[in-house]
Amino acid sequence: MTNVLIIGATGTIAQFTREFLEDDATIKVFPYVRNIDKLDNQSNAIVGDATDESQLVEAIRNNHIDIVYSNLGPYHMVEMAQSVLGAIQATNVKRIIWIATSGIYDELPASHQERAKEQLGETSDADSYLGDQRLAADMVAESGLDYTIIRPNWLQNGDEVQDVRITHRNDQLSGGPINRITVGSFIADLIRQPNQYIDDSIAVSTDSDEDY
Repeated sequence: MTNVLIIGATGTIAQFTREFLEDDATIKVFPYVRNIDKLDNQSNAIVGDATDESQLVEAIRNNHIDIVYSNLGPYHMVEMAQSVLGAIQATNVKRIIWIATSGIYDELPASHQERAKEQLGETSDADSYLGDQRLAADMVAESGLDYTIIRPNWLQNGDEVQDVRITHRNDQLSGGPINRITVGSFIADLIRQPNQYIDDSIAVSTDSDEDY
């Protein structure tokens, strides 16, 4: 049995991930949430604050967690990374899946790079959205854990799981906008086969050349 803690489990992508794992008898999911009333399925739910390292340590230890999937955001990412990473390191868990955002490595196509900077700030500015996301992702990458950072392309709604295109940290982002259910399905597959994409930061897009 693999025990998975989902931090920020009320997020749409996290809820899709949980649904995809519901029928898997080899995986037990523990949603970690601030407000349990936002969960339709409250089974195994843990109420806690993602910025409270001691609460996270207790949740990880008491439930014998093997994998931590952090679906936190979009703001105050550095603060939350400090507590999440501290709790994981204190409990000797090794595997973390971390959701970030596309654009943190200035990997967007040139046609979108300037717009991103205007709307989301410079990646070198710690006080901007992209800068905060980048610093938190760097903390994950430098943590010594077996990490996978997932950077979804432009997110959309949709009901069908799409084909996925992967680009890595040093690649320019390619592919089209991706819906949330597809990202949830991708993460569920990663939890089932956690030896994939270790020590990697990957962008997930639809396998198309559609623009966004």
